[in-house]
Amino acid sequence: MDHNERKAADKVVETVTDGWVLALAAFFGLLAGFGLGLPVIVALLAGVGTVVAAAAVNAVPVLIRGSRRDAIGAGAERAELVPRTEQAQIVGQLEATLRRIRDLRDGPSVADSVKDSAAQAFAAATSALDTANAVAVGVDQLDAALRELQTVRVAGPSQQRLAERRGVMLDRLNRTLAGVLDVYSKLVETNATVNTSSIVEAGDQAQLQQIGSSLDDLRLIVGELEKDTGHELPPLSQ
Repeated sequence: MDHNERKAADKVVETVTDGWVLALAAFFGLLAGFGLGLPVIVALLAGVGTVVAAAAVNAVPVLIRGSRRDAIGAGAERAELVPRTEQAQIVGQLEATLRRIRDLRDGPSVADSVKDSAAQAFAAATSALDTANAVAVGVDQLDAALRELQTVRVAGPSQQRLAERRGVMLDRLNRTLAGVLDVYSKLVETNATVNTSSIVEAGDQAQLQQIGSSLDDLRLIVGELEKDTGHELPPLSQ
C-alpha cells in the first residue's frame, strides 16, 4: 500500500467510526425498514450504503490529490491553496511547466545530450514548486490577516507592513515562475536544435551551457524564495 492509499484508508476508518455518519446510516436504515416497509435486508443495505458513500466522498479526493501530486513529481507534501488567487495561479503554472519538463525528459524525442540537463531541470523545478507552494500558503495567510484588519477597520503601520510583505513574496513567486519558464524554453530550443543537427555542434554546446546558466539562476531565485518560508512576520501592533 503506497502513501496515497494509506491516507485514503485512514480517511475511510475515520469516516466509518464517525458518530454522525453512523447516526445517519441508522436513520436511513430505519426509514427504509419501518417508514417505507421495505425488507430487512434492504434496510441494512441502505444503512451500509450510506456509510460506504460517506467513506468514498472522503477518500476519493485524497487519492485524486495524491495521484495528481505523483504525476507532477515527488516533493514535499504540498498544502492546499485558496483558489483563484494570484499565488494559486502562479503555483498552477509552475505545476503545468513541471509536467512539460517531465514529459520532455521522459519523451522519446529527447536528445541524448539534453537528457542530463532535462533531469537537472526537473529536479530544480520540483524544488521551485515545493518552495513556491509553501510561500503561496504564506501569502494566503497574509491575505486573511489583511481581510481581518479591514473588517475591524484597523489601518496603519501593521496593515502597511503586511501589504508590503505580501508584495515582496508575490514578486519572488513571479520571479520563480519566470526562472522555470526560462529553463523550460531553453530546454525545448536546445533539444529541437540538437535533433535537427547531424552532430552536436559548437552552437549546440553553447546552448547547453545556457541551460546550465539558467539552472544556476533558478537555484539562486529559489534560495531567495526559501527565505520567505521561515520569515517571521512583524507584530500586528506597534
